[in-house]
Amino acid sequence: MLPLLRKILFRSLYSLLFLAGLVLFAALVLTGTEGGTAFVLRTALDRAQQGSSLRIDAGEINGTFLGDLELQQLNVRDTATGLRVNAESLALSLVVADLFSSKVHLNYLQVRGLAITPPTSGSDEPADTTALLNTLFTLPVTVAVDDINIAPFTLSGEQGQTLQAITGMLQLDSNRALVNARLVRDEANWIAPQFSLAANDFTLDGTVSWAALAGEQQASGTLVINGDLEQLEVRHELTAPVAITTTGSVTTGLLNGEQPGFDLTHSATDIGGTPFGFPELEDFAGTFTIAGTTDRIRLSADAALRMSTLGNTGINLSALYADNTLAINSVALRNSAFEFDANGNADFDGGLTLNLAWQLRNFTDGDLLPQVVLENVNGNGAVTISTAGSTAGNQTAIELSLATLTGRLNGYPLSGNGEVAITDGAVNNVALELVSDVNSLLLEGSVTPQLDLLWEL
Repeated sequence: MLPLLRKILFRSLYSLLFLAGLVLFAALVLTGTEGGTAFVLRTALDRAQQGSSLRIDAGEINGTFLGDLELQQLNVRDTATGLRVNAESLALSLVVADLFSSKVHLNYLQVRGLAITPPTSGSDEPADTTALLNTLFTLPVTVAVDDINIAPFTLSGEQGQTLQAITGMLQLDSNRALVNARLVRDEANWIAPQFSLAANDFTLDGTVSWAALAGEQQASGTLVINGDLEQLEVRHELTAPVAITTTGSVTTGLLNGEQPGFDLTHSATDIGGTPFGFPELEDFAGTFTIAGTTDRIRLSADAALRMSTLGNTGINLSALYADNTLAINSVALRNSAFEFDANGNADFDGGLTLNLAWQLRNFTDGDLLPQVVLENVNGNGAVTISTAGSTAGNQTAIELSLATLTGRLNGYPLSGNGEVAITDGAVNNVALELVSDVNSLLLEGSVTPQLDLLWEL
């Protein structure tokens, strides 16, 4: 009885080994040969299209799952939304051994000629960020790509962009997502984000370095981010063409759906105007704060500048933007030669309309005009600037009014009032009266461009 049982056991074991060998041989044929690999891939692509709006086409397939694999002319389109993804070639190298530990690990992923056309239709409902992240962090496998190289990359549509290359690496598991990338438009324009996102509380830490060519000026800076996806503390250092530091906080609204908000302070010191073609500006230093939400923004500034023509001047600003209107609560300029204050509003609905009431106090200058000395000049008035589009193009209209003017001119009392109207550089109306002691000057008329002035001295 025992020998028979032993014979049956051995034969069963041999049969199982033979079946395992067949399965292993079939797996090697399917994954270790180009023909088998191509069969598996095309079968998988066909299955992915069944019952969905996706249409996937692939040209020639070279290589195997056990080595380097390359797909030519990969085209993906969604017939429901209009999304299109096209690639001239896609090459990758899979670490097969890591599949046994539920890890999809690529040594490299290389895409040539990637072009994406965004969807033309789809749901207008905002994406559920929390649900999307939870889905990513609960995938049945972890994902790692050691070397990503996409060149070039083209995004079509209204926000179209073409990048020379996208390079970097990616890691995603149940604990965190780690991304290190570099997006290059050209040598002078690039951005390099690097961040880590925790799965349990969505803690986000990262840096973003960048460079951009603005006109003829090369700009560059670094952004440091700490916090979580809902509330971020940020610090940005602009290093070129001037040094400006930005600190503050940003509320994203990504997790709770609330309106995004921000509270940011920009600080600058020792800025000269030469890099901007403004050599008269010898020095500028100050802070500018912007805080609020996307539809209600508070603005404030406190700065000091030194100009070769005006000397040291202090600047203060307080304003509020809401409902497409900027309410200018106060603008104050303080200089040893004058004091200037203004307030008003700017309406951006259908163009720009700026209304300011202004006041000038204690203006004294002996170098304004040759042989003209102004002392203790005080005045007030208003200015209105409006731009509106028409079939002939944009039109700019400026109205200046001088309600009162008092002071001294070359030692004599000075007074005056008047108004000026200008449209696209043409003076439509001048009505100005200046009186100094027993002398007076009256101007009335227009310059459009014909000179039509009535003057009386």
